[in-house]
Amino acid sequence: MMPGIDGIAFMREFHKLPVLKHVPEIMQTAATPPQLIAEGLAECVFYYLAKPFKRDVLRAVLSNALASRAAYRHREEAISKADSALTRLSSYRSAFRDVADVDSISTL
Repeated sequence: MMPGIDGIAFMREFHKLPVLKHVPEIMQTAATPPQLIAEGLAECVFYYLAKPFKRDVLRAVLSNALASRAAYRHREEAISKADSALTRLSSYRSAFRDVADVDSISTL
């Protein structure tokens, strides 16, 4: 247990910092009652890693967290590019041939 502050209170403070807002948090804890896990997930904890844990579980969780963060960054970049393009767009006309066409324009 952390001295002076619990993990949930820490996460609330953590999310107040804009630079850390989208970091996938992994909460390592010995406290695993369902209500505490639900509260942590509500505070945007990415994953709970219950003590004791195995090395392969930690690796899998870290790999998934990093992939999630990379996907988030990719979406942010796509949205930023689309937003930039839309500010310069005065008219647009398109004909969709298939679902891939619709998917490619859906970000806009």
